[in-house]
Amino acid sequence: RVPNDRSPKAVSKILSRLGSAGEKDGVEHILGLMERGEIDMDRVAFTSLITSLTRCGMWERALAVFGSLRSRPDIGYDTILYNAAISACHKGRRPYLAAYNFREMKAKGIQPSTSTYNTILASCASKRASWKMAFDFLHSMRHDKVSPDTQTFNTALSACSGNAEKAREVWKWMLEEQTKRDKYTYTAAFKANVPHDLEGGLSMLEAMQREGIRPDMITINSLLGLCAKSGYVDV
Repeated sequence: RVPNDRSPKAVSKILSRLGSAGEKDGVEHILGLMERGEIDMDRVAFTSLITSLTRCGMWERALAVFGSLRSRPDIGYDTILYNAAISACHKGRRPYLAAYNFREMKAKGIQPSTSTYNTILASCASKRASWKMAFDFLHSMRHDKVSPDTQTFNTALSACSGNAEKAREVWKWMLEEQTKRDKYTYTAAFKANVPHDLEGGLSMLEAMQREGIRPDMITINSLLGLCAKSGYVDV
């Protein structure tokens, strides 16, 4: 059924509610209305549509909607719209497509946010695209003077787990920024072999406890994995 209020603002609110509730049929219904030209859409409404499709597991359709906007110069682009598209790439485990959208975003002079970088780093980590790709994005973040947060470093550590040296550089930068750490930070650091050996791992565990962070079983297993790699199989 066509909503009584078919303004972009109202449509955006409906889509946000449907997407948050995971109501796939409702989101598809709104998509159909949009495709038939029965409702008005602006940039905010398209952003809500892309986000809602992604939340409902329809990331391919979300990217198709984003792609269709290239023929709509009246819509315009902003950081939030690109973030929605990059999130769809992450959901679909398409790090290279996420990187393409990121480069396009920058070419248009649109400034990435911390959320943009966090999502694209997560995309690199989820697909194990390459530590180099993740590290390049970190350098870009520094160049753009975008402030990293805990999630940034946690995700970067996971993405760089294939290269201990680079993971240690990420850890060093996190210490320099004095960014708050959590159990996920330490778990990622252990998995990425940030400590050089068992002594370093135990020292990091002590630092974790001094900060009032309680390790969970995943953290402990990550430390045990580090021990095994260091040759301490009986720990």
